[in-house]
Amino acid sequence: ALLRVAPEPMPGVLQVLESGPRGLLQAADRVVSKDSELVLIVDQFEEAFTLTEDEAERSLLLESLRVAAADPTSRVRIVLTLRADFYDRPLIYPRFGELLGTNTEVVTPLAPDELEQAIVRPASSVGMTVEPALVVQVASDVAEQPGALPLVQYALTELFDRRQDGRLTLEAYREIGGVGGALAASAEHLFETRQLGGRDAIRELFLSLVTLGEGTADTRRRVRLSELSRAETDPAAMESALDAYGRHRLLTFDRDPATREPTVEVAHEALLGAWERLRGWIEEGRADISRRAALAAAVAEWAEAERDPDYLLGGK
Repeated sequence: ALLRVAPEPMPGVLQVLESGPRGLLQAADRVVSKDSELVLIVDQFEEAFTLTEDEAERSLLLESLRVAAADPTSRVRIVLTLRADFYDRPLIYPRFGELLGTNTEVVTPLAPDELEQAIVRPASSVGMTVEPALVVQVASDVAEQPGALPLVQYALTELFDRRQDGRLTLEAYREIGGVGGALAASAEHLFETRQLGGRDAIRELFLSLVTLGEGTADTRRRVRLSELSRAETDPAAMESALDAYGRHRLLTFDRDPATREPTVEVAHEALLGAWERLRGWIEEGRADISRRAALAAAVAEWAEAERDPDYLLGGK
């Protein structure tokens, strides 16, 4: 991210960042001109606790962010987004927790009039109208339902694809199964239209994209496509599953920032709870998912150590 905004090439920036808690501050000073400031946005900060397994790496990240935010000479401004059910995790780190505690903005669920604006105004900005009855129905469906906005987002996207004469309609909303059903219905339809081998690939794919919660909700996991290519499932079936769920906006694709390897993850974390079949797979395979995650971490560590035999698993 720093390299993308640097006015000129910055060799050695990774070494600066890894040099210690002041690394981010020093790297930012090299990137930002003297009359400017750098805004660093860290979305889904809970992944520092769900996906990062190296405690030293996590501690360096937290301390680097703390120093960059707290230093009186810093020109770095930091915005973190953190799920409420993970709020206690960073508080374990005293100095970072103290900074977080005094600089928190709680984002509460949308009030009914705010939800109406969230539905109507984006449509209006592109010349669309929304049936009043549709707004009432969506508001009723998500009232007092936590984590509903990703479901609303997906449902509205599906409705836009089914627009009629520049209108989003209640009829189309009912056809897609409403807020709760749109995401799951799309995923289930793709599963049902596959043959046995294709269904096995879908199950293998989605179980690879889950991080099990320990006393918290399960979360999505970003996976390198090369990891999926090593699965026992038929490669063609896996490729077909990735393509189908990607085209229907249920998966998103990116690249690992360090290695530039292609990656994939679930686009809407709400799918983990909304899709009944996936919930069943997760419950049936929790032990296997846990073992797989541990093995994947061991493989990554071995690869980073240039396949040093000392990093291979041994014994029983």
